[in-house]
Amino acid sequence: MHHSRSAIAATWLIMLTFFLGAVPGIGQAGIVGMAGIVLWDLVHRVRLPMQRLRSLYLLVGVFAVVGLASIANPPEAVYAPAGAYLKSTAIFVATYSTVAAYAALHFHSGLFLKVFTQTASIALIGALLAYGFSVTTGYNILVNTNLGAPRLQGTLSEPSAWAPVIAAILLIGLHRRQLSIIALGLAGLLTSKSPTCLLVVGLALPLYYLVVLPWKKRVPLKCIVLLVAGLMVTFASTADPQAYIESRNSGRAAIGRLLAGIREVREGSDSGGSNARLNSTLIVINDINQNGWRQWGAGAGASNVYFLAKYQQTPFAAAVQPNSWWVDIYFNFGLYVMLVTMALLAIALFRMRRQLGVSLVLISFSLASLVNSAQGDKMYQFGVLTITLFVFGWDASLGPASRTKGDRRRIRAS
Repeated sequence: MHHSRSAIAATWLIMLTFFLGAVPGIGQAGIVGMAGIVLWDLVHRVRLPMQRLRSLYLLVGVFAVVGLASIANPPEAVYAPAGAYLKSTAIFVATYSTVAAYAALHFHSGLFLKVFTQTASIALIGALLAYGFSVTTGYNILVNTNLGAPRLQGTLSEPSAWAPVIAAILLIGLHRRQLSIIALGLAGLLTSKSPTCLLVVGLALPLYYLVVLPWKKRVPLKCIVLLVAGLMVTFASTADPQAYIESRNSGRAAIGRLLAGIREVREGSDSGGSNARLNSTLIVINDINQNGWRQWGAGAGASNVYFLAKYQQTPFAAAVQPNSWWVDIYFNFGLYVMLVTMALLAIALFRMRRQLGVSLVLISFSLASLVNSAQGDKMYQFGVLTITLFVFGWDASLGPASRTKGDRRRIRAS
């Protein structure tokens, strides 16, 4: 299928914004670039079905109203100047408005999957080469050494940022039965040494097949998933996290940190800081309650300013933040908006079975955003993309954005 230059440019831009996440200012550059593409198409030539155009205007209007409400009622300049919150709000509105416009104007499932596969493969191969160079020479380049031994990082912000990418790569390889892609994904999983990557891959693989497989094939798969889940629960309940954490094998240490995090959630205990995500989440929720933000939140984009400002003088400044998308929404917009957003995401995942190809990617990113915050809005934008495509009906079942109502009638008739 022929795709417009604008659609190709917009798809590459949204991918590069994510895969160059460690580059300073890449998020703002992506917003400017996407806004330019969107404005060019709206002014010059793209025709949209009226229903989709109205939905786009409604969604952008909601983002704008939320932004204006945040500006009109800032969080009393808590720990930071009001201007910092204002800037963060503007970036929030611009980021998600351009994502919605991309979904309405430029999204094509085949193009999206092709560009993702290409950029993910190039980025992952480059990161693996940097990892291999660092391990063999001792000169650390594009790797993470926070835990001592080098771990895969590349051009992403941290090892756990690879979680949705590795899960998607493995799903693509399994779907296409391409051993080279599967091997690439497994190499990334092993060298990331990240419990988040292990968790997301472990959740994405069965969820994908449960969503997309025909009902007759889902029944035996459900039995297998339940059996494996039971074995995993037994292992997580009986294994000693500390024994794994103290291992010299960094892969076993990653499993230990994952087990420690599971134990923290189950028992509400602190396993000695081996996995700090739960503790960070509890701090965020405590700040929400203390400031009276439980119902309607602190305002759009406030989390990007508040925690860095409040905890900047503490040794764990970088660790205290909303560590997942739902916590980020809870802090910024309150409980009600968070629950509605999660419900919309669940609806989108259910409807995703209509799009076998793109679900390989979006299921992985949706799951990763629920348990991780690496890359921040650069990852969360895929959750918004998932909702706009499958809740508003902007996925490829409606055809390319340039089709008119007459075109769609002919498609249905055929």
